[in-house]
Amino acid sequence: CFVGNFDGKKLLDHLEKAFKDAPSGAPPDPPGGDATPLASDTLVTEERPIRAKSLTFGFPAPGYDDPDHPAFLVLDSYLRSGDRSPITFWLPERRLATGVGILYPRYPRRSSIAVYLGATTQNWKAARDTVAAVFSRLETEPLDEAEWNVHLRRVQNAFFNEQSNPLVRARDLSRYEAQGVGTDYPQRFESRLLALKPEDVRDAAARWMTHAVEVALTPPADGP
Repeated sequence: CFVGNFDGKKLLDHLEKAFKDAPSGAPPDPPGGDATPLASDTLVTEERPIRAKSLTFGFPAPGYDDPDHPAFLVLDSYLRSGDRSPITFWLPERRLATGVGILYPRYPRRSSIAVYLGATTQNWKAARDTVAAVFSRLETEPLDEAEWNVHLRRVQNAFFNEQSNPLVRARDLSRYEAQGVGTDYPQRFESRLLALKPEDVRDAAARWMTHAVEVALTPPADGP
């Protein structure tokens, strides 16, 4: 994607020279193929020469072309909010964990949503159990009205942030077109988002959060 005041013909000439050796035909398939759904919870633990224990705890999640993606952005906003989240706000506030964050990368077809944190050996179990309990609650209970109104608005504002900037807009539209979701994706996304109800978000969580992956890095038994 190129945006700016330049000579289009000269730019195309440069591009043709730069890509003249690229083979013609369909684009290559993504490495690894489609993700395989988990058949059970997965636990990975390793010892490292560290003083605190680290944890990443997460689930499969929809990519941004999936109908459930707007619902998961509401969950992502709720989990990562620095002023009200039961994880990223309250775990550090109660000194159960540090370095707490949320990962929900933007992939077109399939993604994952995860919490990462560090904790002392004494607090690690409480921090881990809190994270698991929050995810479990999201599968069975819809967000209350106050949380719903806040995070629905935050998701809508964040998605369309800087869309008046031609560089940002061109970057996003070129990605949507190149990845096959089409340049009308923002309109479809907003329609899906505004049609959601709290129960829809709960149901989307239940569909995807079937089996967890838990990865822990722990200090050696005899100390680092």
